[in-house]
Amino acid sequence: MSDEDGIDAIMEWPTLSEETELLSDEMAGFLRSNPVAYAGHRILANVAQVGHYEGTTEQSEVPFLDRWFFIIALSGYWLLRRLLQLLGFSTTPSAFDGHILVMHSDRHDKRYTLTAVGEQLMDQGTDVLLLCSPEAESYRGKWEQRGFATASFVELLGGISLNGWLSAIRAAIRSVRGLEEQAPEEFAAVPGLSVFNLVFLEAVKTQTLLQATDRPTIHTYAPMGYVLAVTEFDQIFGYQHGIMYGQESDTGNQEYRRGYPFFAPINYLTWGEPWHDKFRYSTPPDTQLHPTGSPWHEFLSRYETNNDEEYDILFLSSTGRQTAEGERAFEKFVRELINVCERHDWRLRIKLHPKETGDWYADRNWSEYVLSSNPTIQESLINANVAITTGSSTLIESLILGTPICKWFDQQSPLERERDLDFVFDITPEMIDMTIQNAMETTADSDTASVLNYQGVTNEIVDIVTSGDC
Repeated sequence: MSDEDGIDAIMEWPTLSEETELLSDEMAGFLRSNPVAYAGHRILANVAQVGHYEGTTEQSEVPFLDRWFFIIALSGYWLLRRLLQLLGFSTTPSAFDGHILVMHSDRHDKRYTLTAVGEQLMDQGTDVLLLCSPEAESYRGKWEQRGFATASFVELLGGISLNGWLSAIRAAIRSVRGLEEQAPEEFAAVPGLSVFNLVFLEAVKTQTLLQATDRPTIHTYAPMGYVLAVTEFDQIFGYQHGIMYGQESDTGNQEYRRGYPFFAPINYLTWGEPWHDKFRYSTPPDTQLHPTGSPWHEFLSRYETNNDEEYDILFLSSTGRQTAEGERAFEKFVRELINVCERHDWRLRIKLHPKETGDWYADRNWSEYVLSSNPTIQESLINANVAITTGSSTLIESLILGTPICKWFDQQSPLERERDLDFVFDITPEMIDMTIQNAMETTADSDTASVLNYQGVTNEIVDIVTSGDC
């Protein structure tokens, strides 16, 4: 693997574009009937794509998820919450039929987008509930001060009846058995306990919402099984996340992308029509795609800052370096970037990915370049003369804010294939010096509004989700 290919190993998520039991019509039909099985399916697909089991996000949020006694521990905790509710020490919603916004992340772009939509819905007199994951828990107080009703799965747990709990156990057993029958080879390659525990957790989440709601409208960045199981598909609105690099399948086979269930024809609110071909390769034919744009992009288009700190180069760090070759390529690129900046006396700053701690840079004595004040992405980009990305959605954010950006990634985003963008430059380890100088000399007006919608986005989304015609 060459150095130029290394970044592909870091950023390019392999797809299941060949014929596979994981994407068969039989599997799609099974998942439609048993949406909670999608939690286990994602583990099988992950192993099929990268060749090994990487664990799940839920493992960092839910105690004992990978232990044999998980079902016992969770059952005991449910019984405690159930007794507290029966004794009147806690309450849960009942027959909620408004709009649920699933706050599964503490990232500013996702928080802003969902709460912007939620506030407009409340202004129209619509009932709104923020369903908060552990990652978003710290923001609940602020959201409640703004008038939002909030809840967590832990709080809703006490609303599950004994019959509901037994139903969750039966659903988990049925789903895991079905996955094993549909894809026996992939199932044999993963820890069976991890699959069962995760599917059982999904079944419990489903029961919490079934007990508390009555076919609500659900907004989410992650349409997981528990979302798909509690309401009609046409009442689910998935928001685009990520820039969706990668080529479409040459064979015409369906591709698999995590977070976009290939079997469920829900509604998607996309950044614009340039991305629709990507969605059509990863979603059912009857999926409804709405090119609304993102409220986050709408916010960035109006953003101003009074921050006086400026720097010449902003490197947007990344995680997920999946291979040893990718790790070496990433380190070589950063080292060369630092050397180039020191030769030119350019002020370099590195913004960590939200999941990074900075230890990787500290181990190499590069901490002096890391932004320590933890500014927002918009503050960081607007104060930089040139940004460098490894292919994330910061490409779009920098364009809206008017910051030239160099991307270390071979493939083009859907927006770049739509038209030439004057503020976007391809960069390689060998061409860092020249590419940055070209970016610094750019004076063109990057008119992204002509290909990326970010005017009146929130109003348009609210009109769509309340129309009842989706």
